[in-house]
Amino acid sequence: MDFERAVTLLESPDTWDRGAKALARIGNQRALLHLVKAYEMPEEADRLCLLEAMERLDPVDGSHRLYASTDPEVRLRGLHLMELFPDKAHLPLLAEAIKSSNPAIRRQAASSALCQPPCAQWERLLLSMLADDDEHLRLLAIEGLQYMDTPSVHRALLERLDCESDDIVKQRLKESLR
Repeated sequence: MDFERAVTLLESPDTWDRGAKALARIGNQRALLHLVKAYEMPEEADRLCLLEAMERLDPVDGSHRLYASTDPEVRLRGLHLMELFPDKAHLPLLAEAIKSSNPAIRRQAASSALCQPPCAQWERLLLSMLADDDEHLRLLAIEGLQYMDTPSVHRALLERLDCESDDIVKQRLKESLR
């Protein structure tokens, strides 16, 4: 089966398994974009075959290649791939994406950041999100930071509580500090 035919099979959940396996066998990283698109379809279907195919195509490197695109939709798919396949190597790109002027890019980057392995760089990224103007990013930061039992995180959460104006975020901060 050729690449184009395998991609066509991703249009229906009934043929995802065949298409995903064929794309994994072909081994072309271009397939990652099509596999993520299928994964994002609002269908009630088992997505495991799609994830398995993505895993065989080096999704860490592939997500970085997709994010490097100038097409915002392709960049979003690259960021989503970073969420599905966490790796510390994503953190610099996620930090860049969170500063984007595109709200969809910023929010997907924040969601993806939350899924990355905790480390000092991850903590700094979430602390920067805690100071963001977007309350959605602040809520995601709180969600991730609330389990970090470090003095710097505790201090940052307390400081944010003192200056937070959004009632929902303020309530979430109070809950995280209990």
